[in-house]
Amino acid sequence: MFEFIVGEIRKINEDYVVLENHGMGYKIFTTQKAVEIVKLYEEYTFYISMQIRENEIYLYGFLDENELYLFNLLTTVSGVGPKSGLSLLSVMDIYQIKQAVLMNDSNSLSKANGIGKKTAGRIILELQDKIINMGDDLSIGTQKELSASENMLLAIDALQNLGFMRRDVEKVLMNVNANAMEIEEIIKLCLKKLS
Repeated sequence: MFEFIVGEIRKINEDYVVLENHGMGYKIFTTQKAVEIVKLYEEYTFYISMQIRENEIYLYGFLDENELYLFNLLTTVSGVGPKSGLSLLSVMDIYQIKQAVLMNDSNSLSKANGIGKKTAGRIILELQDKIINMGDDLSIGTQKELSASENMLLAIDALQNLGFMRRDVEKVLMNVNANAMEIEEIIKLCLKKLS
């Protein structure tokens, strides 16, 4: 089992790279973002998930260890294979996926190829507790990002208690950058937009 591979990029394709390490070329399937970032003949570290399917070995790699952790979480969900996991991580960053899961936003998740509404619903159902209860050692993203998500959830709860519909509040939050706001600021903003 590989933890990571450090090597020089020798080939860049639309869905994989070839990383040379000590004379061996590793074909590593990765996200669209990684394909756009890496440059030929430069050295990179890819964090690896190795999967064996139909007598073939596939390597899925990420430039960020937290992306690998989220990929592994996503592929535990029924109906989410490695290709769908990569597709989701190509169109959304770690924080956006976390936010979508915590806010029951299946529309955002289903923008990725291979992720329909039902699959998006399963991702939310199966990963919500895992994402919300993650410890610091296995956290995805930074503590600041986690606090931002918690602030939004608390603000949504408060606004629901005031009689607003959850979907209306979520619509407002989708169109603003509430990540840097305190709970009170989020509530004030939503009250202004929803009144």
